[in-house]
Parts: sequence; C-alpha cells; structure tokens
Amino acid sequence: MKFLISFVCLMLVAGAASAESSRDALAAMLKTIAHGKDAEFGQGVAPALSSDVSQPAAARMDAVIDRIAAEIDKVAQTFATAPAGDRIARTRAAVAGYDAETAELGASRRFEGDGPYLSLMRQLLFVPTAAAGAEPADRILGIISNFEHQPRTADSYYEYADATDLGHGAIMTLVPAPVGREAAAAMIPGRLYALKKCRHIPLLGWYCNTSRYAVRRLPGDDSARLLVTLLAPLAPGADNPAFRDARGQNIVEGYTAVYFILALPDMTLIYNLGIQSRREALRMQDTLDREHRRESRALAQTLKAALRLDRLPWEPIDANALTSAPGGYTGIKNR
Repeated sequence: MKFLISFVCLMLVAGAASAESSRDALAAMLKTIAHGKDAEFGQGVAPALSSDVSQPAAARMDAVIDRIAAEIDKVAQTFATAPAGDRIARTRAAVAGYDAETAELGASRRFEGDGPYLSLMRQLLFVPTAAAGAEPADRILGIISNFEHQPRTADSYYEYADATDLGHGAIMTLVPAPVGREAAAAMIPGRLYALKKCRHIPLLGWYCNTSRYAVRRLPGDDSARLLVTLLAPLAPGADNPAFRDARGQNIVEGYTAVYFILALPDMTLIYNLGIQSRREALRMQDTLDREHRRESRALAQTLKAALRLDRLPWEPIDANALTSAPGGYTGIKNR
C-alpha cells in the first residue's frame, strides 16, 4: 500500500511538472515573438496589452500571453487526461471555468475593461482523429490555416507577397469560397504570412486588421500544433501603396491569438483563444459575439467537408450563429 501511494504521488508530481512545462513552453514562444526576438516574425508585431495601465507595455503584453498560455494549457491537460469516453464533457467543463458560452455554444466573444478594453475570442471544436489520416494534427492545422485564407462573401481579404515588408511588394486579393470548401493553400511551417482582413460597411467605410501568421509545433510535445497570429503595426502611410485609404489602418491596437490542436489516438482538440486590445470600446458587442459564433460554425462546416464527415463528435445547436449579423458591423474579428 505504501508503494502504491508513493507511485500515485510520483505520477501526480510528474503530471503537474508536464503541465507546467507545456504552459511555460507556450508562453516562452509567444513572448519571444511579442518582444520582437523571433527570427520569423521579427519586430513587426503589435501584441495585445492587458488593461493594467499602471504597468509598462512589456509587462502588459506578457500578462496577456501568460493568460493565454495558462488557459490553453488547462483545457489541453483536461482533454489529454480525461477517459476517452468522457473527454468532451470534461473538456467542456474546463472551458466553462473560463467562459460558459463557449462551453455551451462552441464559441464566444467577450469584452472586458473600461479603457483600455479587451476583446476575448474563443472557439472549441473536436474532431475524430481517425478521419484526419496518418498525420492528424498537421492535416487539421492545414484545414484551419486554409480557412484563414478564405474571406466570407461580405469580406475582403488581401495577402502580402512579402510578409516581412508590408510597404512594398505585390498584393493578392483572395477570392471568397462557399462555406465548407477548401480554396486557398494551407500555411506551411517555416514561412511567415501577412493577411489584411476587411469589411466595407455602407456609410461607415472600411474596417480592417492586418496580421502576421505562422504555423508552429509546441516544443516538447510532438502531438500539438499551433497557428500563431499577432497584429502587424501600421504607422500612418507605412502600409502598401495599394492601401492609401482607410484600409491602411487597423481598428484594434494589439492582437495575440493561438489555435491549439492536440491529436490523441481517439480524438483531436481544437481550441482557439485570441485577445485584442484597444483604447476605445467596440460598439454593438452582441452583434460581434453573434458574428464570431457564425464564423466558428463556418469553420466546423469546412472541417466536415474536408474530412468527409456528416457531423463532428459535438456540434452545439445555435441557430443565431448560422445567420448573418444584422446592421452596422463596427469591427471585424481578426481570425
């Protein structure tokens, strides 16, 4: 009995150390990028900042990253350690500890602060691993990064030929594709991407965000894949000459986001957490939340079409998420 107790204690300590290691590895990767020390991203990033204006900018960007890393790690560890038959229920319960709407509906957009303001965007999906082939995490990451290239009918997406120098080079206008159809090429490791995502609203004009993207592996965990996104700063007049109008401005001031994909033999977790920061609040927050959930449903449809699935293991029913957001859209989700 004493041996058994010692063994259990040892396993618990090992599990805690593993969780801490994964969380720290993710935080370290994101901080290297956010502080301009990553060889791929370089210094052209504008990470989200916490709302604590008493702290310097570096501490505020680190606080956002620590929050992202801790939440993703908690969800991933719950998913990984749950019994196979109970993975979805336990993972949803873990997500509910951060946001009940995401646990119930699969996605949400929440707003915090009274200046500066934060916008937190979450998505939760599950995919049967067997449907994704021999390299399931890579396949699912490919579908997600492909989805990032696909503008919805009401949106305009542009890709910079040179992601390291937004002020020069060719601009490619990306073509909308029907929901569920893979259109653009998946993002590949070792390459940086820059996309401008816009929506034009009659009488109001352009609302855009420009971000840099890269696919990564989590150090020390070969079963996990990441799509990392940070806002690209745009000083006045610094954008490509193709965008001398309002498209040359970002509507948020900072953005840090991670798609986290963890493939186990029976099931694959997709968890997305992104945080935007802005000095002024975005209006029509209920509309933005509804639009975000609609986008998550579009991703679910794309996954099913690409993997030839009739349905996913858990598909929350949310009729509102399948309808277009009404009226004046005052911000664009930086997917």
